[in-house]
Amino acid sequence: MRNKGIVVALLILLMVAAIALPAFARGPICERCDEGELKQKPTVYTPWETIDFTICQKNPNYNDKKQQRFAIRTWTCNNCGVSEVISTTEYRILCEH
Repeated sequence: MRNKGIVVALLILLMVAAIALPAFARGPICERCDEGELKQKPTVYTPWETIDFTICQKNPNYNDKKQQRFAIRTWTCNNCGVSEVISTTEYRILCEH
């Protein structure tokens, strides 16, 4: 009988933990208002832009394009609306032959 009580107590504890866990699973907290949560908006990418040329690794008779674009990530507070924008530069070599 005692084992059944322990099993029931563990099941109840697991159910309470499963219900309470989403309350603690929050994203980054807004530093401005200390109440809101920062939510990430979809990343915006600028078009690829050719910035230089380099000799092709496959065929030295051709040139490859060195390109760059910007990835703009925005985080917005769901309470006060303040946004934080982080821009990073991405590079690639484009071989078109």
